[in-house]
Amino acid sequence: EKRAPISGKFEIDSGSTGAVLFNTPFVKKHQLLKSVSRTSETRIGGVGGTAQTFLGRVKSIGLGRFTLENPIARFSQATRGDYASNKYDGLLGGEVFRRFKTIFDYSRNRMILEPNAQFSEPYEIDMSGMELLAYGDDLSIVLIDDVKPKTPAAEAGVRGDDIITAIDNRPVKDFTLEQIREMFRQDGREYLLKLKRDGTEVQVKIKLRRLT
Repeated sequence: EKRAPISGKFEIDSGSTGAVLFNTPFVKKHQLLKSVSRTSETRIGGVGGTAQTFLGRVKSIGLGRFTLENPIARFSQATRGDYASNKYDGLLGGEVFRRFKTIFDYSRNRMILEPNAQFSEPYEIDMSGMELLAYGDDLSIVLIDDVKPKTPAAEAGVRGDDIITAIDNRPVKDFTLEQIREMFRQDGREYLLKLKRDGTEVQVKIKLRRLT
């Protein structure tokens, strides 16, 4: 659906792994979900609390003189907490700011953005359906905290609380958590996963696909 541009006031959360989040009042006021062709439901957590959200692509976001094409946005459904606030309209996250050299000029109350080599990279998110956590002294244990239904991981038989021990026969300790997450953002890629489940080893093959 073609519609006029919408302006908003957004806070900066460079520690967030996402690109943009729209707070619940902003989502409802502008009926944003009606303009998104495909969404998936997920939960997020952070300083602002936890919230149910929908994920979907928006055509573009204007940030100063720059246009961010087809970013993936989160549409909050929270009824309380920061994500339900109407004091601001949402958050701009690390997936936006990793594409810029960002300078905060506090004396002039301004932010300067200089595009870097990542500026034109497509916006992608996890294509496996797995929520991953790393723990242990060296963060080398990768736990599957949750598996979303109707996703490649769910269809392959992966379960929440499984532990990934190897990917394509390489020990998981060879990778950082961010490297693993990046691997699972590649449309069409197949991976052989070795999992530890209740003390036994399980092998599954998953084929990634875009979920949003």
